[in-house]
Amino acid sequence: MHKVGFIGLGLMGSRMAPHIINAGYPLTVYNRTASKADALKELGAVVASSPVEAAKSSDVVITMMTDAKGVEAVLFGENGVVNGQHDGLVVIDMSTIAPDQSISIAERLSEYGIPLLDSPVGGSIDSAEAGKLAIMVGGDEDLFNIYHDLLSTMSQTVVHVGGQGSGTAIKLARNLAVAAHAESLAETLALAAKCGVDIDKAIEVITGNPSLTSGVVTRMIGQIEADDFAPRFALQNLRKDLDLIIHTANAMDVSVPTAAAMNQVYNSAVAQGYGEEDFTFVYHFLRRMSGLE
Repeated sequence: MHKVGFIGLGLMGSRMAPHIINAGYPLTVYNRTASKADALKELGAVVASSPVEAAKSSDVVITMMTDAKGVEAVLFGENGVVNGQHDGLVVIDMSTIAPDQSISIAERLSEYGIPLLDSPVGGSIDSAEAGKLAIMVGGDEDLFNIYHDLLSTMSQTVVHVGGQGSGTAIKLARNLAVAAHAESLAETLALAAKCGVDIDKAIEVITGNPSLTSGVVTRMIGQIEADDFAPRFALQNLRKDLDLIIHTANAMDVSVPTAAAMNQVYNSAVAQGYGEEDFTFVYHFLRRMSGLE
């Protein structure tokens, strides 16, 4: 089995990596805050002191970082993965970054003879914990086939979507839809409430019409009813993704007026201190903007 290095044990990575070791893969992990690796160490993972150490002992290194700056730091920094380059080393980046950023990283890695699969994930920390993420992969298809089984340990859906950067492109397009579903439900309920409609009745009308529901809407309604907005996918991270969506759309001459409008809402929510709430907290934010709270 492939020897795997996993770098980045945040909210998502810490829930993804256990599936790899539980499937029998030898696993080496690295995280800047070393204590976040303790649970994996108990499962039998080796804890590396640096990204380069993780690379030296691995056939494939998976990176799961917050942004492109973080990916570049662990790959190309002073103790970065490229300094542990050896024959056959592969990088799978599962971070959500822009396609042009991913392509640039792939080009830099190729100078060291290291191929890249851009493989961002769809889903929340609940999906990550259950091993039911959706993984969208861009890059060489033969390489994808080699690592399909490894990726499947963390996912119920693994799809090769095209060449380099395609994985990150479809992930951003997907998150545009996620943001739109959450925003539209929040606006719908705020309008209904402002007109004096009972919130439970408004929800009953929406859930009673299948054409108005989706996975995002169903999940969000459950959170509203439970008043539970603990971060499964932080609002500030979706705001970051909207920034990347607009950046990518501008580069590709695509009009995304809905994304631009939503970005202003999410920017305001982050500025007012709600960035660490779940992205569905946009419901409460719009209620407060409307004078309902």
